[in-house]
Amino acid sequence: AGRLEGTASSHASSASRQPSFWRRMIGPCGEEITEPLLGNDISSPTDSKHEVHVFFDESNLRYENIPSEWANEAHTQFGVAMKHVPRIDVKGYDDRIPAILVALRQELIRFNGLRQEGVFRISANKETQQMYRTQFNLGKFQGCQREEDVMCMAALIKEWFRGLPTPILNCLNKEVIMKTGKADDPSKASTALLRKLPEPNKSIFLWLLDLLAETSRYQTENRMSIKALAIVLAPNLYTVPEDCLPLEMVSLMDAAVHTVTSCLQERSKNVLVNSPATSPRRSVTYA
Repeated sequence: AGRLEGTASSHASSASRQPSFWRRMIGPCGEEITEPLLGNDISSPTDSKHEVHVFFDESNLRYENIPSEWANEAHTQFGVAMKHVPRIDVKGYDDRIPAILVALRQELIRFNGLRQEGVFRISANKETQQMYRTQFNLGKFQGCQREEDVMCMAALIKEWFRGLPTPILNCLNKEVIMKTGKADDPSKASTALLRKLPEPNKSIFLWLLDLLAETSRYQTENRMSIKALAIVLAPNLYTVPEDCLPLEMVSLMDAAVHTVTSCLQERSKNVLVNSPATSPRRSVTYA
């Protein structure tokens, strides 16, 4: 008898070219015993693993070397939880920012979208917006094709936030929203709210605030003040719980607008032209 020590080795017979398998045993007296394994000693494989090496191409916003049956789901950018979309490092934020937002921001700035009158407020062409949305979801975004399409970039930023399964501020209970929206000291209240936001919500929210604060710097051209931006964006960032009474829903949504306004005002105090959200720290070239 004896105990099994070591692993099975295989040898190919030069005569039959058929492999035979041997196992090495240590006998009761310490001697080494090598004996052939019979066919019924070898079991069929019970577990196997097929590894696929996939990587995300930040420059073209798509996964490479991904199996075709996974491609559609993997490239979907809208209506997906923040933690499940491709995110990249952006200087100035503690957590990574969704790659789609970084790309949309770059295109928005490249075509001077922040200076366009009514940016983030005026609706974009629905068919064109849908075209770009489809490109993102297929991993085939080629950048903004025409200057007149720049409003689609702003609209898609709003749509991305609106489509989150859980809105970015809904991780906070309604009491926090109400308290912040009605605070006598908005600056202190907004700072306290940001401390309560978990990652990646906090970094992504700050990224958006920085972009909106930079947008408000051009309000003489775009007619979009901090308050106007907050009114337009707040419904995409917070959804009133369904169990609220009608009057409470109105009050809570009003508080949400004031909350975004307070956070945006506080953030805009420190926003420069070279803020993390708006300065082009990576050059994206679409193939």
